[in-house]
Amino acid sequence: MSSEDDLTLLQECGDQIEVSTLRSLLDAHGIRYVVQGEHHSVLVGGLLGNPAIRPRLLVARRDLEAAVRLLEALPMVKGVEGDGAMPEGAQCPVHEQAAVATCARCGTFLCASCNALGKPPLCEECDQRDDVEAAARSAKANRRRKQIVLALFALMTLPFLVPLILEWFR
Repeated sequence: MSSEDDLTLLQECGDQIEVSTLRSLLDAHGIRYVVQGEHHSVLVGGLLGNPAIRPRLLVARRDLEAAVRLLEALPMVKGVEGDGAMPEGAQCPVHEQAAVATCARCGTFLCASCNALGKPPLCEECDQRDDVEAAARSAKANRRRKQIVLALFALMTLPFLVPLILEWFR
């Protein structure tokens, strides 16, 4: 095995999502890799991972430079107000002002005038959708409570009603 084939560390990953993202990127560009510790981090750490066992992505020394260039080219738009990651000329479609954030749910650009800027930032449509969904969940919970109370009432009165009904049919 030549020194060009030696595996070298490309990046330590924080979670399975990052591993999957990097796998896809490297697969798409024909760069062969090995993921070290992937299964151990999941088994020992559960769904949230394990801070002691972090998956490591290894590539051949000859592919390291190309892999590093791919990682540097990944777009990293965070979409948080004031992070400076907005694309040049991005505008809010509602107020037609410069965008300062993106909606965490649908990705719509938001400006400082948007009413629903918060943590996470949501556009007005997604914010209203949240309100409607919350109202629907509340109504469903109220119906469920009423059904439970009615069932409990029926169970409590059943011992008194059965003798009366039997007496009535005699």
